[in-house]
Amino acid sequence: MTKRLASLALLLCHFQPLPAQTAATVTTDEAAHRYRISAEGTQVVIRVFRAGALERLGHNHIISATQIDGTVVVDGAGGRSSFVLRVPVATLVVDDPELRRQAGDGFAGTPSAADIEGTRDNLLGPRVLDAAAYPLITVRGSTEGETSSSAASVRFEVKQEGVEKIVPIEALVTDQAISVSGELELSHEELGLRPFRALLGAIRVAELIEVSFEIRAVREE
Repeated sequence: MTKRLASLALLLCHFQPLPAQTAATVTTDEAAHRYRISAEGTQVVIRVFRAGALERLGHNHIISATQIDGTVVVDGAGGRSSFVLRVPVATLVVDDPELRRQAGDGFAGTPSAADIEGTRDNLLGPRVLDAAAYPLITVRGSTEGETSSSAASVRFEVKQEGVEKIVPIEALVTDQAISVSGELELSHEELGLRPFRALLGAIRVAELIEVSFEIRAVREE
């Protein structure tokens, strides 16, 4: 149960490239400013929830990613930005104790080391993310303007499957750095997935998954 919960959570959280007609491409010209994603201050946190009449037999889970690579390009003339983010699947963390503590009562306590290891093995295995065949999760997107509060057009890609979303963000762009944060919900249905169910639904995974993120990028010389 705990393994399947975390597995489905990861599938739902990861970002994917925009379709050909709208996909953002990171290009540069004389007026553009290029930024590199910084490990310091960058983190994606996914929260997946138990559900059903016997939900007490399962666990809520947190999946996190901090080792994120990528580039942001801001058009110095028009303020439009495009971005590409890449998450190595093998670096995903299951149920970090501090993140569970920060998440509140629904995540009180931490599953055993054996449970966490088993959940992660299942998550990265061929039935779920298949890290051996698909080592990267990719996110491409774009924004319009350099406002402090805006939205990004994003397509999330996991194992060559994905969904498009308009994601509200808070962004601060300076000459030397970019900071972006936001939250969104994803559903199993949006990604064409069926939530785990057992005992006629008495134990199951909740349809919605919560994702929060903080991204920081620094200007390239």
